[in-house]
Amino acid sequence: MQWIEVKIWLETITGLDRDVLHVYGAIVIQFGVALFFRRSLASPWPWIAVFIAAAANEYVDYQRVGESDASIALFQAEGYKDMWNTMLIPTFLMLVARFWPTWVTGTEKKQKPLRAAICGNRTPLRAFCFALSQSFSHVVTDPLARP
Repeated sequence: MQWIEVKIWLETITGLDRDVLHVYGAIVIQFGVALFFRRSLASPWPWIAVFIAAAANEYVDYQRVGESDASIALFQAEGYKDMWNTMLIPTFLMLVARFWPTWVTGTEKKQKPLRAAICGNRTPLRAFCFALSQSFSHVVTDPLARP
């Protein structure tokens, strides 16, 4: 069975247009790669997998193009449309997951405590920072308490 026959079969079974199948296929590939390789959608790797699959699909479609100029022009127009349809939602999902993750989760990013922001994991400063935080712990825990 050739790839075009698989695509026609999917179209027939689902009753969906090829453009819609491109969109659904892209989403399935992006989420599948992210889950299989345990990557976030913010990672570029699931997006790259979708791009490679879309490019391979267009390459296989290109193999069927005839020699006439009209056939080549039609393929180019369809190829651009297919790539646009295929890559739009995965690009949107990657950008949202990368730059605006609170849109998806609905939670704000937790701020580091001041001690962690200043001291970090540097060992020489740990003892000093711990002592400093302990000396001011009454201020943090109860602002009305007097030393």
